Amino acid sequence: MTGRREQNRRETRARVLDAAKKLFLERGVEGTTAVDLASAARISRATFFNYFGTKDDLLLALWQEQVGNLGSLITQLLARPAPTEERILLLFTDLVEAVDRRPGYLAMVAFELERAENRETTAVRSALFHEQLRRIIDAGLEQGDVRTDYGPALLTEMVGAVYLSVLRHLRLESDYDLRAHAPEAGRFIAGTMATRRLSPKPGPGV
Repeated sequence: MTGRREQNRRETRARVLDAAKKLFLERGVEGTTAVDLASAARISRATFFNYFGTKDDLLLALWQEQVGNLGSLITQLLARPAPTEERILLLFTDLVEAVDRRPGYLAMVAFELERAENRETTAVRSALFHEQLRRIIDAGLEQGDVRTDYGPALLTEMVGAVYLSVLRHLRLESDYDLRAHAPEAGRFIAGTMATRRLSPKPGPGV
């Protein structure tokens, strides 16, 4: 009985998430009410709040799902030998494909979370995202093709910042050429992460 109840709960949660994906794109987050979401998910308003207390909670759940997809991709990338530059570039190639699969959706979720008033939610979103990206940096450090003159946390933040910047421009610019800009951004940040030799510091009087 407990197993069946848990399955029903997972199915209900999935329906709410599917409803949010559709309605948030159609009406925007502000234009979508809990009643709208509950109706689309075929549950009561009270039941909706048993799953998500606020829209920020719902947005975070959508982001967690997306980060899970990103994590699966990174697992695949790390499963085979490849330079870190290639792995980072493939993240941006996959971004184009993800947007093609659901136009506007990923940029919308990232944008709404970024401007959310709930700082705790935003911090959790950032931590989840960076945790996955850090796996690529750590693997690169282990295989010796990631620069070591900066710490891995900063390198991870820089990859994430470029990735989110692409999504931000996609959200804000109607004529943004994702197919051109995402690979360019990927090549830029992938090259920036590559091993660098620091020039020796000049001696006295030089």
